[in-house]
Amino acid sequence: LVALGGLQLRRKDYDSAIASAHKALGLYRTTCDEWGISHALYLLSLIKNRMGRFDEALLFLEEALSINRRLNNQYRLIAPLNLLGDIACTKGDFNSAEKFFQESLEISRSLNDRFNQALLLNNLATVYQAKQQYDQERAVFEASLVLCREIGDRDGEAIALNGLGEMAVHLGQFEQAVHYSQQAL
Repeated sequence: LVALGGLQLRRKDYDSAIASAHKALGLYRTTCDEWGISHALYLLSLIKNRMGRFDEALLFLEEALSINRRLNNQYRLIAPLNLLGDIACTKGDFNSAEKFFQESLEISRSLNDRFNQALLLNNLATVYQAKQQYDQERAVFEASLVLCREIGDRDGEAIALNGLGEMAVHLGQFEQAVHYSQQAL
């Protein structure tokens, strides 16, 4: 049911996705399957986030995080913390976003999860961009770019290059911006 809900979310069939996720949540609660409960709660948070219902998404995320912290499942903390950072960014709370992205990044590093490290570095750089901390933004985007190239993550590489290009525009470095943008293509 969680997989079905995920497919329905990708199709933007939110009502069906919510129904599938709630049905899965009920079944997992009946069997006291905490891993399943946290998975269904995370799916509900993704759906609510996609619908722009951030406060509802936060409620599901907080419960999922609480379960995963109690189970000491470090890997299952990465995505919910990242989503908390995304929601904080959307709400303009860049200090909280930075905190969530940093915590998720530290966990990813401890697990040697290089894909999520690259993703989180890009997200963290976006926070620094919003805070106009351009030296930190550049360093983090560059670190992500190196990592993305090492692991062959072309999407992450393009995101880092576009971020560096946007930063160059903000700093009036238009030739550099064009250089980064051309590489991103």
